[in-house]
Amino acid sequence: VGGTKDLIVVPGHVNELRACIAEARAATTNPRSLAMLDRVSEQFESGVAQVKAAAVKTTDDIQNRLRNASPRDVVTVAPGTYKVSETIYLTNCVTLVSSTGSRDDVVFEPADGFAGRLCVLRAPDTTAANRPVVSGITFRGTESEGRNGGQLFVQYPGGVVTNCRFTGCITRSLSDTSGGAVYLQEGGSLLDSVIDHNKGLQPAGTSNNAKPCATAGVLMGESGSAKKNIGGVNVERCLIVHNEGYGIRYGNITYYTPLVRHCTIADNASTSAEGGGVYQTAGKLVNCIVV
Repeated sequence: VGGTKDLIVVPGHVNELRACIAEARAATTNPRSLAMLDRVSEQFESGVAQVKAAAVKTTDDIQNRLRNASPRDVVTVAPGTYKVSETIYLTNCVTLVSSTGSRDDVVFEPADGFAGRLCVLRAPDTTAANRPVVSGITFRGTESEGRNGGQLFVQYPGGVVTNCRFTGCITRSLSDTSGGAVYLQEGGSLLDSVIDHNKGLQPAGTSNNAKPCATAGVLMGESGSAKKNIGGVNVERCLIVHNEGYGIRYGNITYYTPLVRHCTIADNASTSAEGGGVYQTAGKLVNCIVV
């Protein structure tokens, strides 16, 4: 703390750390403490500048950095809109994060003619510390027929998605176990994120509205596999709103229980005969607002 060790700057927590330093300064008049805090602040701001300067600025650079990343590497992305023409894979407990920490500053959307997922997370093993992380990014657009996780797929045994936004995803299917802008297969966490204005629809030309439609927002654990994972699927502190089709669907789980906690699930609609906001056949919904 006294400046004898390097500080690790984590995008997304910059303002919180600045506030902590300011509170510490306000709480003391000791000259030595104030001098120490000056050194900490100087080193911290230098680290922030280095993170921003090292941020990648093109889609190709993002792909290259991730392909060559070592475990625990952090790949920061400069503000901008990035056209994705090849699915971005995180498979080696690497963190992909906005250089500013704000999900409003970095947008991934499909390039013209690209119909694949924007991003896939898969941990190398079942150790919680080895999960890849995506933070501070907006995923926008994509249209597909029957795909799980139109924008992002968190594959067994899991990964962490935090402070992101998923919007404008369209999936068409007659299966309610298809779809989802985000698909959490058998492990992983979706935290502090916004899932809005996605559509899970029946295929074009289908007139019977009693048939199932694809999930719109978040699809959880629908593979039915008997694999055990690293703590199950959990969605926490998320805003799931204005989705057409199931806002969030989960069930048919073997060996683990999905958990949805401290979320607001509002103003979602269904084109099917079942559920618009939440469709649940297993798992727990804890301390949530559903309207």
